[in-house]
Amino acid sequence: MINFHKRTFVKGCTWELSGAILLALIWYLYTGEAISASLFSIGYTVLRVGMYYLHERIWKRTSWGKSSLPKEEDSE
Repeated sequence: MINFHKRTFVKGCTWELSGAILLALIWYLYTGEAISASLFSIGYTVLRVGMYYLHERIWKRTSWGKSSLPKEEDSE
């Protein structure tokens, strides 16, 4: 399966959206301020999505922990 950049980005967005909703709810319950909770959650989520995207791209380029299939040897 090919891992396209767009798929990685959308995957990160959907994951972070669920986290943003939870974070905003917790922040709102703690402070009682809806605007503060929303702004904090949005800012934090934008940073997290960017970091997730970079993290995925770096790991895609890293060969550590991957194994390659053995090449067929010439039978002469």
